[in-house]
Amino acid sequence: MYETVTARILASLKAGVVPWSKPWRGNSKGTAFPSNYRTGAPYRGINVLLLWGSPYASNYWLTFKQAQELGGTVRKGEKGTPIVFWKKLAVSALGVIVNGRCEGGVMVNTLVGAVPLAGLPPREEVAMQILNQAKLSLTA
Repeated sequence: MYETVTARILASLKAGVVPWSKPWRGNSKGTAFPSNYRTGAPYRGINVLLLWGSPYASNYWLTFKQAQELGGTVRKGEKGTPIVFWKKLAVSALGVIVNGRCEGGVMVNTLVGAVPLAGLPPREEVAMQILNQAKLSLTA
């Protein structure tokens, strides 16, 4: 994955595009950095550069699974953008967790921009669903 990131940055520099300049598009809500469409959480670290390099006009992203859960479908020919994240994994021997020990590992996931998805509910509607679920959890 590190080679992929380095290759993208070098390709941008060779093309005369500075990858850390402001390529993103903001909106009236102030969302200028890549964020998760479902949760609203901003992406961080190298993932910001990876997602800024995409051709999509939106700063909202989803995993394929999240898009499917929200009723969105990926248009034919669309490709996702890989991102990286750190995840703790249980160390196991023959499928059995050993002494509850965990080790971290870099994982790769693929995101798709919200713009090329068909059938997604409006972002505000998704945010209200999350807020209502949180309120229900607090009252239960």
